[in-house]
Amino acid sequence: MRCTPKSATAFWSAVVLLVLVTLPATAPAQSFSGTGQQATELFPLAAGLAVFEFTYAGEAPFVVQLLDTDGKMVGEVARASGPSSGSRAIRIDRNGRYLLDVSATGAWTIRLRGDSGATGSDPERRAAGVARPDSASGGEAVNAALQKGRTAGIAAAGKLNAGWGLRGLLGGTLAGPIGLGVAVHYAGRSSIDAPPPPAPADAVFSKGFREGYETRMRANRRKSAFVGGMVGTAILTAALIHFIDISGSGSGTPGNGGSGGNPPDLGIVR
Repeated sequence: MRCTPKSATAFWSAVVLLVLVTLPATAPAQSFSGTGQQATELFPLAAGLAVFEFTYAGEAPFVVQLLDTDGKMVGEVARASGPSSGSRAIRIDRNGRYLLDVSATGAWTIRLRGDSGATGSDPERRAAGVARPDSASGGEAVNAALQKGRTAGIAAAGKLNAGWGLRGLLGGTLAGPIGLGVAVHYAGRSSIDAPPPPAPADAVFSKGFREGYETRMRANRRKSAFVGGMVGTAILTAALIHFIDISGSGSGTPGNGGSGGNPPDLGIVR
């Protein structure tokens, strides 16, 4: 049988097609992005090792946790104190739906690397009990519970904080604007112990309550320290002006003759 260019082209086309058909299907990588604190929609993960890649551009702490549908933490995807990037591998014990709970102030991106945690066709995922990526009803419910908890935590934190107001007052009185700045700085970095959430509260609501309480309490402390520091700075400024005024009035120039009075009448008679 004679091989012609046409038959050779058909042969290699068939080989390439056969290779493409036999290659395993690769699921598209899942990625999430946003700015600030939020929770993603639920997405499917299969049992095995899931590798997450992240980038963060904010200045405040960045914490990302992987939660299941019950709000329980499966693993920590990221933790950083400022702009950063990296990756983290998390062991997934069972097929199911999960979400990422992000605590941040700046822009962030999280990507599930390659096929990790998300392999298999749609029929295989359904057979294994893994939902399709567009199944977002559970994610909306978790987001609602988080937001409800955060609202309750903000309300529980109140408004101003007398302790940090006094610290700011002391700092402003002793060192003016410098003391004010120091008080505000430490007010934002101090540790906060959130009280127990109101019952009944599940894991998702409790997490939201704690985040809302800590965020508002930290803002309250900064504001209280700033107000107290401004009052202290005003007190220090008034004291300095008063001191300068007293010093200036007490340093009069003596008159002629050194006595500060009129010159003596010599009584000269012609």
